[in-house]
Amino acid sequence: MFSEDRAIGMVSLFLEKSASRRLNDLVLMKILYISERRSLEQTNTLISDSSFASLPKGPVPSEVLNLMKGNRRSEKWEHHFKFLRKGQGVDENTVELCEPFDYREELSIFEVKLLNSVWDEFGSQEKWDLVELTHDFPEWEKKALENERAGLYQRSFDLALSDILLKGLKQDPSVVEKRLLDIEYYRGLSA
Repeated sequence: MFSEDRAIGMVSLFLEKSASRRLNDLVLMKILYISERRSLEQTNTLISDSSFASLPKGPVPSEVLNLMKGNRRSEKWEHHFKFLRKGQGVDENTVELCEPFDYREELSIFEVKLLNSVWDEFGSQEKWDLVELTHDFPEWEKKALENERAGLYQRSFDLALSDILLKGLKQDPSVVEKRLLDIEYYRGLSA
């Protein structure tokens, strides 16, 4: 089950690391996805337990995108972050830290280290470089981009954990089946 508090912790950590306390929305979505993917690769858990979608600009954590865009309302999210659309005093869509969130209350030492390593590797990259990087992930559904270019309505496709494990992380199907059962077990413990 999606943990809004843990997602807020992840976003807060990244925005605190940004010198301006702001990040382009695409950069934020990409480093969040990369973080969740790495967590899945190294453990049997996701950090925020988000679901994922393939969009024209690559895979994203769905619930966090909905919080950021205001499609999912949350007083806590709105207390800590502000989404600034291009033209609202910024040159591009931006997420701004309004009030720091004590992410250490929500995230384990391992998770904080993982997020810091993702930041160190990707935090200074340009948004289009990160889009290209995530377009190279085998689990990304290229049909999202093709539909956008063709002017078709459906531009979002659910991205299953099994696809991330099988296609993206190239794990053996028998291992994936067990990992998915483990993930469901751990989700049940945290519910």
